Amino acid sequence: NASSTQIDEVTRRDLIESVGASGDVTSINSRNITVDLTSAEVKKINVKVGDTVKKGTILASFNVSDTYKDLKDAENNLNSTIEVNNITLEDAKRSLENLEKKYQLIAEKETRYEEVDVDGCEVLFVAYGTTSRICRAAMKILNDEGIKAGLFRPITLWPYPYKQLKDVASKDSVKCVVDVEMSLGQMLDDVKIALEGVKPISFIGKAGGIVPTPRDVAEAAKKALGR
Repeated sequence: NASSTQIDEVTRRDLIESVGASGDVTSINSRNITVDLTSAEVKKINVKVGDTVKKGTILASFNVSDTYKDLKDAENNLNSTIEVNNITLEDAKRSLENLEKKYQLIAEKETRYEEVDVDGCEVLFVAYGTTSRICRAAMKILNDEGIKAGLFRPITLWPYPYKQLKDVASKDSVKCVVDVEMSLGQMLDDVKIALEGVKPISFIGKAGGIVPTPRDVAEAAKKALGR
């Protein structure tokens, strides 16, 4: 079966992520408090049968000492809930800060990558795994045709070597960056994030077990250069 190559031109644009939801929004620091007077003791009745009353007339009074106690208990429970929630929020903030510090330490100590012939290159390939080996063969094809090509190979994909890739791609000699993958762009967003628009990015990817050839990759690079 004839293989096909997918080549996309990547342009700089804002990345927008939106999340939609519907429903009721309620506070976790609220409680509904109701008072049941059906079982309250009648303390005094202020009217008799047949009396004429006006709006606002107090008809009867009740012994609400138990009701006040229930109200106070509900208030105390609410205050306890607020206190617990505040402690939980502070714990979450501390956990997030600790994770951020841990990630920064890992990024500083464990990020690994390889640079191959990047000095003076016009085309910078970004690839890992099998495709990085294919890129090495494509680099030889391009070099034989007078086009200097280099390779940036991420070894760790998390943490991703964002800064290191941008530093290489920012070299004056680099005219374009070509992301080469055996997928439909699994690493492409990382390359975009790393470069921050400093150089144009092209993408060549194949899926379904189809392996791009060195010639496919070389031609994609020449197209990215406009040759």
